[in-house]
Amino acid sequence: ETVEFRSFTAPTLESFLIEDSEVEPGDPGYIYFNYAYHMWANPYPYYQFKDRVGKIETLNIILPSNEGVIGYDTLIYEAYFGDMSEAERSDYVAKDNNTLNFINAVSQLPAVENVTLDDEALINNAVTALNALTQDLTDFGYSEEEFNNMKNLVENTKYRLYELKREVGSQAVRDVQALLDTVNTTFSLDDLDELADLAKQINSLSREEQNILDLRRYDELLASYDAYLNGVREDASVVDKVTDNGFMYSLVTKAVEIVVDILDGIGIL
Repeated sequence: ETVEFRSFTAPTLESFLIEDSEVEPGDPGYIYFNYAYHMWANPYPYYQFKDRVGKIETLNIILPSNEGVIGYDTLIYEAYFGDMSEAERSDYVAKDNNTLNFINAVSQLPAVENVTLDDEALINNAVTALNALTQDLTDFGYSEEEFNNMKNLVENTKYRLYELKREVGSQAVRDVQALLDTVNTTFSLDDLDELADLAKQINSLSREEQNILDLRRYDELLASYDAYLNGVREDASVVDKVTDNGFMYSLVTKAVEIVVDILDGIGIL
């Protein structure tokens, strides 16, 4: 009398076509199906798990606890199980489509050392799936180490693909990458001229060339800059609190503004 589903997307229900039975007046689904007959002139002579659809009361259905489950509100499901808005919900959390896509995409990736340019579509699919992932895989039996290994495989195959594309690309993109590979990841005002030159060279590349750069060290530099800037602002706040010298405070805050303007001008912000 009850069927419990544990998939985020409703599975396709298959049945045999049997023409020796009709839904008659008085049957539980007569009004529903009589209406459907008139709409499509099709008797829908299908059987659900117990009897012909419409000959008996709809079966009880239990759905996963996820919000936004897909496909359970179709006419076929309504005919089998009734109004889905009244469906019972279990405590079970199903893997949503993003999680399933991620697991499937990772399973198709080659080992990092075996990556070729032909693997671009597979790798791009895996990157997209990772970015769309919202569920915690440890809720589905994966350990934290297993998930990190999956995530690292996606990242490492992506950067290996970038490396291969740079090898067949322009010398300019290889030169910029060489600079990025040696950039100091700890921000210092003494590095402004070097950073300005690096930003200029990055901007001179085409969008396609920029997209295959390995920017991990550069991103660390930007994170270091953010930390530096927050520290300067905190220092300015301390000056404001411990002294009544408004001139000193204005100098500190002005220095922060100048640094921001310089970095914004060279394309680091």
